Amino acid sequence: MFIRILAALLLSLWFASSSLADEFGPYLGLNLGFTTPSDSDISVGGSSGQASYGAGFYLGAAVGYRNTDWMRGEVSFSYRKTYLDEVTSGGIRLTASGGADTFAMLANQYFELDLGLVTPYVGGGVGAAFIDVETDPSARLVVNDNSWQFAWNVMGG
Repeated sequence: MFIRILAALLLSLWFASSSLADEFGPYLGLNLGFTTPSDSDISVGGSSGQASYGAGFYLGAAVGYRNTDWMRGEVSFSYRKTYLDEVTSGGIRLTASGGADTFAMLANQYFELDLGLVTPYVGGGVGAAFIDVETDPSARLVVNDNSWQFAWNVMGG
C-alpha cells in the first residue's frame, strides 16, 4: 500500500502543471494525476460491506487570484475516475466490474514563502463533491448510486 501511495504522489507531482501564479492578479492552473482511493463502507438493503477500488486518474483546473506575495486563493474543479476491484459483505467477496466518478468543486487558500529557487507552500480548501458509483449491469451485485458529499483537501509542497 505504501508503494501505491508513493507512486501516486510522485506521478501527481510529475504531471502537475504550474499554476502560473507568480505575479499579482488572476491565474489559471491545470492538473493531471494518479489516484489510489481508500476502501469505502457500503450499505445495501440492510447489509453492510466494503468496496475496494483500484488505481485511477485525476484531472483538475483552477481559477485563482494572487493578492499578496505570500497568499493566493482559488476555486478548483476536478474529475476523478477510479475502478471498482471487489465488494465484500457478510464474509462473501465478489469481484466487481465498474467504477466511481467524482466531480468536485472547492475553494482553496494557499500560503507561500518565496525562497528564490523554491517556493514552499501549504494550503487547504473546502467544498462539495458529487460521487457516482456504478457496477456493470451484468454483475452479480448491481450498484448504481450517487450523492453529494462534503469535500476538503490539504496541500503542501
